[in-house]
Amino acid sequence: DCRYPYLRFVERIVRNNHELKKQNDEYSGRKALPKHSVYYGQIRDKAQILCEEIVSFLYACFGKDFNVCIKMLDVSIARSTNSIQDMKIITLCRAGVDKIERSRYDATENILVSENSDFESILEKDGENGSNSVFASNNLVLYFHLRKILGKPYKTSSKDFLKKYHSTIVVPIRIASNKLSDATNLSQINQYQVFGFLCIDYKRRLSKNLMRNVLEYQKGFGDLLYIFFNEVLVGDTLISKKNKNKNI
Repeated sequence: DCRYPYLRFVERIVRNNHELKKQNDEYSGRKALPKHSVYYGQIRDKAQILCEEIVSFLYACFGKDFNVCIKMLDVSIARSTNSIQDMKIITLCRAGVDKIERSRYDATENILVSENSDFESILEKDGENGSNSVFASNNLVLYFHLRKILGKPYKTSSKDFLKKYHSTIVVPIRIASNKLSDATNLSQINQYQVFGFLCIDYKRRLSKNLMRNVLEYQKGFGDLLYIFFNEVLVGDTLISKKNKNKNI
């Protein structure tokens, strides 16, 4: 039964969003604000719980041990450019059976979006037709070799990724630009603003039917996560403005 874990995830989103909004309201009236590193440490802890809720949900629905991670676009760069080639991303959190092993290989610094075919293709699709911007493959071995034959190598920052997973789905965490809070002051990618990506993968090939079912839920999770990230960006904006005024 998927209903309980799904409602639990929604409840967690609402609770975290309420806590962040209350915190941001307090920030707006305070002179001394936390450093960005402290603020993002708090955000990472909350996002980690959300990741783990999604893993629990997927196991309850499909009886499989998926890996889940949330990638976040570099906020400072997203404020200053619409160029996909200039955008950078970092792993915010991970959950799943391979969490500990794969966390060791996560880049400690932001990497270029253009170094990852999944993220690059989604942002390019958002620029063309944002209604269908996802990346999904249930046979990465075949996809990898086909791209190589076509002279368009599949790019990823994950070392030896074919030893870790053969199926993957990536959806954007985004919001329609006309609904984005003015306080975040972010540049727009056509009709959507992308905050990051929700990534789910599995060690073996999945059936097309199962991939479709996972994708439908994953899109829902991605849409819910924008609520969380919108408050994150509001808080980041407040801290950035305070630091700028202090010439930090």
